[in-house]
Amino acid sequence: MTDNTQSKSHAIVALAKELLDDIELSRLSAESLLLKTMRLARLVDAEELKKWLLCELTGYPMHDPTVDECMRSMGRGINIYDPDAYRAPLAQIEANITSMKLQMQALRVPDVSYSSANPENWALSDQMIISAPIDNVIKKATSLSNLIVQLSGIRSRVIAHIHIFVVSVYHEKVFSSLAESIFERYKSRIDILIAQRAGDVLEKIPSIYNRLAEGDQEAISHAQTSCRRIIEVFADAVYPPTDEAIQADGRPPLNAANSRERINQYIRGKTSSKSRRDKLRQTLANLYNRVSTAVHSDVTLEEAQSLFLQTYLFLGEVLMLGEPPDKATLPADV
Repeated sequence: MTDNTQSKSHAIVALAKELLDDIELSRLSAESLLLKTMRLARLVDAEELKKWLLCELTGYPMHDPTVDECMRSMGRGINIYDPDAYRAPLAQIEANITSMKLQMQALRVPDVSYSSANPENWALSDQMIISAPIDNVIKKATSLSNLIVQLSGIRSRVIAHIHIFVVSVYHEKVFSSLAESIFERYKSRIDILIAQRAGDVLEKIPSIYNRLAEGDQEAISHAQTSCRRIIEVFADAVYPPTDEAIQADGRPPLNAANSRERINQYIRGKTSSKSRRDKLRQTLANLYNRVSTAVHSDVTLEEAQSLFLQTYLFLGEVLMLGEPPDKATLPADV
């Protein structure tokens, strides 16, 4: 991972963590939260989310089918072409909620009285006159309350949607950074072991990488040939060919033609665990068969890259057999 990539990854993690605190502690206004989330969306190239955030910042345009689903999911109106649908920016909705709450606080039931000494003689019209102001206040309060509920629902959905996005970015980047860090440490150890035990193998790795970077079918085929050659060179380095035949279990001779068997013989001498020997033998057989088959058939770039990485990691695991554990790769509390 390059310095620029590391710097960008760290910036994304820091911004996402800060945004999570902003949301969960309610530290920002709606507009500030949207603008800050827009910056995170730009860093991770989330194009669809950027378009939605822009609508929340500036308002939803009418007669634009590309924003229909966003309108629905944010609770801004079932009939999205209705002029009364909630198309206003989130900041305006937040301001309306504040204004309506103040109006609710200012509402009061008016004092009403009637001068007649005998209420039994009140006419129905008199009762309606007295109750009308009270009914108006109740209706006004009910209307404001319903609007506050609707607008608050929109605001909650928007913030929840932002929170889901930020959490996903944060976890993805933290995991990615951790995985890259673990792999870099593991790779450094493998490279040292390969350089010490099989230097010719290490020299071939850049050429495979360059061929896979070209991406065309001929380059991919050459890369697979090189992967197979790496396995053979590795066998020569860790267990040179010999004319001596090992008759136990009907194994074939360890001559130059049997590179896989020589690697297996090296593994037998490095670990007493039969289950691990069996797993490594099976992995080697699968890898060798796949890189050999891939030379003569079309494979995708992704498959070729996967085979190269599996070959590299397999050789590293074999070289680590019998090596002392690398304490630097273990968690600090182990």
